[in-house]
Amino acid sequence: MTERLDRGLSSVFSAEQSCRVRFVEPNNNLVVPDRTMHKSELSDKFDGLDIEYLTQIKLRELGFAPQNDKEKEMLEFFHNPLIHRYPAGDSPARYFMEVIMGNHAILASYLPPNSITSNHKHSDEYKILEDYHITGGEPILKLDSEIHALKSGMSVEVPLNTPHQLKTGEKPAFTLIIMKNAGLVDRKNWHR
Repeated sequence: MTERLDRGLSSVFSAEQSCRVRFVEPNNNLVVPDRTMHKSELSDKFDGLDIEYLTQIKLRELGFAPQNDKEKEMLEFFHNPLIHRYPAGDSPARYFMEVIMGNHAILASYLPPNSITSNHKHSDEYKILEDYHITGGEPILKLDSEIHALKSGMSVEVPLNTPHQLKTGEKPAFTLIIMKNAGLVDRKNWHR
């Protein structure tokens, strides 16, 4: 495990472009709207912590600071088109943000108490590296056969082509996920 993340954005975007952020297209019925939660409930679930604020601070620390009002708006939970989840059989996680910025996908994920994400990996074919930045809770990360106890403020880079999953106990977890190179491929190819 490492706590490193390559900083900065791809040079794909020129200075003339007004916004480097775009929403991930909900194509091929890959996502299902979820109206069981609202952004205003997050503080209560994390002992009064402002999870959106902590997530925005972490984004800036990682070099993903918005450069104009449009980017700022698109990186706020409130302005994302919908809170969503993936269809049954996949993870019980709820996503409050899912955008592409440069070559990277940026996701903000809520995992309910006593839940576990799907065991998945990212193939060598697309070179997608996934970084977890815990902004709330104390989830357990399984990397292949290794178990790691995480807590708020910790960051982990998942090694390429390594099966992994996140699990919660009695408390939920909130994770900022950076998927390097995921912005270069269709969303259906993010997970294997």
